[in-house]
Order: sequence, then structure tokens, then C-alpha cells
Amino acid sequence: GGGGGGGGGGGANGDAPAVSVSVASVSRADTPPSPSPPLLPQPGVRGKQLVAGGSLVAVLALSLCGAGTLLHLSLAAAFLLVGVGCLTVEQAFRAIQHRVLLTIAASFGLGAALDRSGLSAMLGALLAELEPLLGPLPFLGAVFLFTSALSCLVSNAACVVLVYGVLKDLHDGGGLAALRPAQVMLAMMMGASASFATPIGYQTNLMVLQPGGYSFADFARLGVPLTLSTALCAAASIYSLPPSWLP
Repeated sequence: GGGGGGGGGGGANGDAPAVSVSVASVSRADTPPSPSPPLLPQPGVRGKQLVAGGSLVAVLALSLCGAGTLLHLSLAAAFLLVGVGCLTVEQAFRAIQHRVLLTIAASFGLGAALDRSGLSAMLGALLAELEPLLGPLPFLGAVFLFTSALSCLVSNAACVVLVYGVLKDLHDGGGLAALRPAQVMLAMMMGASASFATPIGYQTNLMVLQPGGYSFADFARLGVPLTLSTALCAAASIYSLPPSWLP
């Protein structure tokens, strides 16, 4: 009996270390791994603010100087911000808005469809017929509005490619006798950057659409009057520029 009791006691004492080992292994498994050491010295909050602001200024300055493309400079700044701890890799990936990227990519396909279907050529022919009827100043406004409306549907780069060919053919055919080519091209470039009426016209419009709680109607309600007023000011300014300023 005593031996059995001793055996039982020995069995109980023998099981205790196994239980403690299993609990320890579970606790070690639940413990998150220690973070890897930072690649660069970690500044304080004030230092991180200075690094973030300085990176933005450096990207813009180097891009203007032609030191590199905006893509490469932006990637270098992003790696720097992650390296100094301004944001984590997870935060950087979460900041990428995939819907915005897909919409931008799809706009190039829409621009190609407008070109291959002949719709852009038809609109350009209509624009060419309006020039002798409108006169030089209203025609500049029409070019601005036409390019702005097209830029609200496709990317501004694709819009410029489409409209440039139409205006070049119009000029080569002698249809812009009262205007200098630089005036028409400047109106086109300014109109391509005035995509205020829809959220899909430019990347920044899409970026503020969801966080701001805006809708398509909000952009149209504010963007259409803004586009009209900008077209009026741009056409008057471009038409009044002397040849010494705009050959």
C-alpha cells in the first residue's frame, strides 16, 4: 500500500515538471517576437516631423532640378521615412490606395478607346468648325473647356496627347490664323489641368473622395462653376499676352 502510495506520489511528482514545461512552451509561443533593431538612428517626435517635411521639400527641389524622376525620388523618401521610424512598413502599404491606382490605369484605356473609335477626331473636327464662328478669344475659351471636359474622363496626359494632334492638324491647315500656336497650346495645357468637375479626373480628387465623404454631385456642383470662371480668366490672360512673352 505504502509502495503504491509512494509510487502514486512519485508519479504525481514526475508529472509536475512536464506540466510546467508545457506551460512554459505555450507562454513562449504566445510571446510576440522582439522587434528588429532600427536601420537608422531613431529621432524624437520633433525630429521625425523635420525629417518628413525635409523629405517633401527635397523631393520637390530635386525633381525641379532634374536630379531624378519623381517616382525614384518619392521611393527614396519613403524608404528614408520607414528607416528613421516616421512610419512602419505596414503603415506604408496601408497608405497605398489600390482603387485609385486601378482607376488611373483604367483611364488610359478609356483614352485609347476614344482615340481608336474616332470620337476624339470627330470632336476635334467640330472644334475646328467653331473657330471661324467664335473668334480668337472665345475659341481659346472653347479649347480650354473642351480639354477640361475631356480631362475629367481620362488622365490629363492622355487628354493632352489626343487634343494636341487635333490642334496641330488645325494649325497646319491654316485654321488658326488669328492666334499664335503657343497661345492655343497654353490654353490646352491649362485646360488639361483643370479637371475639377469629376473625382476621376485627377489622382488627388480620388484621394479626398472617400475620406471627405464627397460624391460625384459635390464635384460637379463646385467644379463646373470653377471650371467656367477659370476658363474665362485663362482665355483673357492668354489672349492678352504679348509675343515677347509668349512667341
